[in-house]
Amino acid sequence: MEGAPGHCTTRSAMTATALLSMGIAARIVQVLPAEMHGHNLVEVWDPVQGWLLFDPHFDSSYLLGDAFLSAAKLSQIQGGLRWRRPSEGQPDPNLFAGATISYPEPWLYTRVGERCAGWPFRGCFAQLGPVQFRYGLAQRLALLGAGVFGISAVVWTLFLVWRSRRIRGREPAGIAPELT
Repeated sequence: MEGAPGHCTTRSAMTATALLSMGIAARIVQVLPAEMHGHNLVEVWDPVQGWLLFDPHFDSSYLLGDAFLSAAKLSQIQGGLRWRRPSEGQPDPNLFAGATISYPEPWLYTRVGERCAGWPFRGCFAQLGPVQFRYGLAQRLALLGAGVFGISAVVWTLFLVWRSRRIRGREPAGIAPELT
């Protein structure tokens, strides 16, 4: 992956899938800081230290002092982070301190494990941290449009029912009653 163009989602999914194929426990983690867009990382299981974060996009890990971090720890701290392998172009790792952590179901990125969300939904998530899911402008407009459409459909249906009952109650004009 060195030098190839890619996105953090692609690199994290490829890294997690490669680790899983070798029998190393790994999972995708989405970090959602308040100051910037989200970022995808990989958490790798170490039998001694537990889950540890690795950032395949920046080819490094996050350190607090000399200790590696898990995603849960990253969501609880407010600063003091540094890169294990600092290089040019990396953002300040403290941007991710205190961020909301989202664990998507493994199937979403690696196509392993059971799917917990059926079609058309994209996946299930477990979240840690203060900031929860926020709708963007397009989603808010879509929700507003769906609400307006729903209310319009109910009003239109009620109008048609009222009108059909009103018409049924009237005798057609110009027709003579049958003689018996």
